[in-house]
Amino acid sequence: MNKLVPVKCPKCGEIFEIPYILIGAQQCCCSCGEKVVCDILVGTLYPETGFEMTFADFQQLLAGKDTRRLMSTLLRDWYSYEIEEQDDTVCVRSMAHENVDLLKVHLRIQADPEKRKRVYEMAMSNWR
Repeated sequence: MNKLVPVKCPKCGEIFEIPYILIGAQQCCCSCGEKVVCDILVGTLYPETGFEMTFADFQQLLAGKDTRRLMSTLLRDWYSYEIEEQDDTVCVRSMAHENVDLLKVHLRIQADPEKRKRVYEMAMSNWR
């Protein structure tokens, strides 16, 4: 886990590395200090990541209607979370109807080998 990939800050152009699973998540640039979603460098060779997924992939699973339905079942079974749609926005909520941080959910799944593999296999069967 935590395979690093080079990224570029869209604000200042600084190149630095972030963990593969955080691609698509806001990062604090180590040079300018801005919170940005970094750009992947053209020609980047991705590391062998097994069943790991990026945060951008996780967001895509929640955005697609078919994959959202499947993710809804998994999140309900695993964490008692519900996925709700509000004006083209997808939210994950706890049983107490509180917003759940999507990045924290993603990292929690990525930290569990069985859940990580299950989400990866579901994604691949729907995206192929």
